[in-house]
Amino acid sequence: MSLPPATTVPTKTPIVGGHPFFPMRDPNYMDISLIEDPEKLPDVIGGMAFGEYLGKEFLSRYVNQHAFTPVPYQTPLHPLFRGLELQDSTGSFHIYGACAFTMLVDRRKLNGRPVPRSWAEVLDPCYENMVVCGFNIDDINEIFLIYFQYLFGDDGLRAFSRNLCRPVDTLDMMRVSLHRENTHAIFLLPHFFAEAAPKEDYMELVWPEEGAMLCPLYYLARNTDSEKVRAILSFLTGPKLGKALAEKHFFHINPQAVTAYDNRKFLWAGWDWFTKTSIVSRMREIDRIITPLVLEKCPDLQKTIGRNLWNG
Repeated sequence: MSLPPATTVPTKTPIVGGHPFFPMRDPNYMDISLIEDPEKLPDVIGGMAFGEYLGKEFLSRYVNQHAFTPVPYQTPLHPLFRGLELQDSTGSFHIYGACAFTMLVDRRKLNGRPVPRSWAEVLDPCYENMVVCGFNIDDINEIFLIYFQYLFGDDGLRAFSRNLCRPVDTLDMMRVSLHRENTHAIFLLPHFFAEAAPKEDYMELVWPEEGAMLCPLYYLARNTDSEKVRAILSFLTGPKLGKALAEKHFFHINPQAVTAYDNRKFLWAGWDWFTKTSIVSRMREIDRIITPLVLEKCPDLQKTIGRNLWNG
């Protein structure tokens, strides 16, 4: 796609691709990716987004060695998930739900510009310095960076950095959006935050034409003949969890998890795109491009921005 014009953690070195979200390892929690014996792995591992289970060592040691069992999906699936690659080629990763990423647009601040209806349009030069995305203690939200590179390559990352006004803590986005004196007009954020925003007539929630970016909720399973494992998987894929997630503006594969967006679609890069290259290598490649460009605009972020918590 082209851009628009113009337990105790062992005292050993973490494997490449360890958990990205903890600057210091908490001794009360086991980092599963440190386990070397497949027989000591939990029977069910749950994950969200793109963390340690997509690291090089975990993939090569367990996933590519078929340590996990493929589990068939029951049909029908929820309409949003039909036709998507929910399971990777080894049958290890299984998507059962999703956090969607959409956008919220403040029409007051567009100054006559059209409301962007697609991710491609978000990168149009006419929106320079008008885009805001999530930022926390360690980095810009990697979901957007990953998908902009997936869709548009490195040029997409550069265009995104040009249009990015600055990263803003996601929890502060709605407060910031109410200040007319800034240029914040296009907010890229998790869908549940967009739904929780004040319902003002000038604010518009946009589900992009290419689809909402899919951040997967997934599991990996072993010993699937076990009654306990079957019970866990039944819960993860069943209507009770599905309805609970839908009530909070998440999404689920169970068709009973009805939402107001069932006729839309997801943007999903597919498991192979993530498993062919270590997530650490991919994020380092992305950060090499994006970080200097963002720091040039926002030098005050020099001490905090950057994916310094990624291991490997």
